[in-house]
Parts: sequence; structure tokens; C-alpha cells
Amino acid sequence: MIDNVFVASALIDMYSRCGSVEDAWNVFSSAPFKNVASWNAMIWLCKVYSRRDLAEKMAKDILQMDLKKPEGLVALSNVYAAEGEWANVENVMKDKGLNKMPGSSWL
Repeated sequence: MIDNVFVASALIDMYSRCGSVEDAWNVFSSAPFKNVASWNAMIWLCKVYSRRDLAEKMAKDILQMDLKKPEGLVALSNVYAAEGEWANVENVMKDKGLNKMPGSSWL
């Protein structure tokens, strides 16, 4: 287990870019903390390598979070969009009763 969120994010990104999907997932799933970079790297991985199974696991994690802001749901919408699930993209935020300000970002 890697306790440093920055090291974990860098490893996830590296493994994703190298095509080491399982290694990236192992680091991501075992990391005690995840930041925007680690979530984005995994979303990119799911899109590029058509890993719907991992996208669904991530979606469950995001939906179980107690989100006060819509950014996590925006990430979930990106997972659905990467899979072409446009009906889910529209409903994600509506179901939680949250609105995202257009043009705002996690960063």
C-alpha cells in the first residue's frame, strides 16, 4: 500500500499510459486517499482500454461518497460518457439533486 497520494497518482498515471491496467487498478484500489489526478487517470484508462468493469466499480465508489459538491458526480458522468451511456450522464447529477456551475473545475 502506498500512503503518499502524489506517488500513488503518479504510479496510476504511469501504469495507465503503459497499458498496465491491472497494476494501475491495484494501486488505485489500495490507495487510502485518492486525488483528482488519480481519478482522472483511472477514467482515462477505462475509456482508452474499454474497461467497463473498472468504470462500474469506480461509479459505485463515487455514488457511495457523501458529496457536498458535484465534482465527484462530474467524474462519474465522465465515466459514463466514456462508455457512451448518455442517458446516465444526464441523470447522475439530477438524481443527487446537485448542480454544477458551467465552466467550473476540480482544480
